[in-house]
Amino acid sequence: MPIGDVLLETEDAPHRNTDRSRQLGTLLDKMAEQYERVIVDMPRRMDPYTEAVLERADRLVLVVQQTVSHLRDAARMLQICGHYGLKNEQILAVVNRFEKSSPVGMEDVRRAMGEVQVVSIPSDFKIVSESINLGV
Repeated sequence: MPIGDVLLETEDAPHRNTDRSRQLGTLLDKMAEQYERVIVDMPRRMDPYTEAVLERADRLVLVVQQTVSHLRDAARMLQICGHYGLKNEQILAVVNRFEKSSPVGMEDVRRAMGEVQVVSIPSDFKIVSESINLGV
């Protein structure tokens, strides 16, 4: 079994303005036959491809930050996920760059996410900077 493939599309790709969500759905179906896991990194906003991805999703990791706008977007995405049949148990909310001193705390995030499991990744600029400088 292959370890993995990466598919990239550039801004100047032919037909970038056409809706190719059906083709994406077909591609995802074929990849699911070939690979144990298919991971799709999606933007925060809805786009023509969101439906094809959510219809096939077994699990969703929703990455949020500690801002009111991120939590509103995440709450909207949870509603959309429910429309496509995803249950709260299939969704994991990850607070990226978590800071205890933020005005938007973990309880605010949990309240916005409802019954969805919430975890956090701490913000540590010093370690990130050192890792980048070391090439890690």
